[in-house]
Amino acid sequence: MGTGSTHRGALRLVLSLVLIVVLLYTSWRVDARFLFRTTLLVIGLIAVYSFIHLLVTCWFLGLRSWPAAVVANALLVAVYLVGGPSGLLLGRGEGELAAGALLGVSLLLAAVRGDAGCKLTSIPAALFGKRSLLACMYSHRLTGSSESCGGTRKT
Repeated sequence: MGTGSTHRGALRLVLSLVLIVVLLYTSWRVDARFLFRTTLLVIGLIAVYSFIHLLVTCWFLGLRSWPAAVVANALLVAVYLVGGPSGLLLGRGEGELAAGALLGVSLLLAAVRGDAGCKLTSIPAALFGKRSLLACMYSHRLTGSSESCGGTRKT
C-alpha cells in the first residue's frame, strides 16, 4: 500500500467520524419514534444495498460499471431529498438522518476494511464477507487513482 491509499483511508476515517459525531449530536434532541423510524429506514437501505451487492457480485458481473454506481448513489440522494422535513417520506427528516447514518457507517467500514469500491456497498460487503466490487464514482476525481471493481487498476 502506498502513501496515497493510506491518506485516502485516513480521510475516509476522519470524514466518517465527523459525520457520525454530528449525527449523534443531532439525534439527542429527537424522540424515540423518530429514531425508530430512522432505524427502520437505515435497515431498509442496507437491505436494498445488499440486493445491489448481490446483483453485482453473483449475477450481473457487468453491473460493476458506472451506471450501477450512479444508481447506488442516486438512491441515497433520493432518500435524503425525499426524506427531509416536510418531504414525502415520513416528513420529519428521517430520510436525511438515515442517509447520513448509512454514509457515515459505510465510510467508517470502508476506511477500516480498506475497500476500494463503492463506499455505499461496504456494509453489505462486510455482512457477506467480501469486498465491495461496485465502481467508485469519486475516487478518480478526488485522488487521481482509478479504483474500480474492488481493486486498483493501472491507467
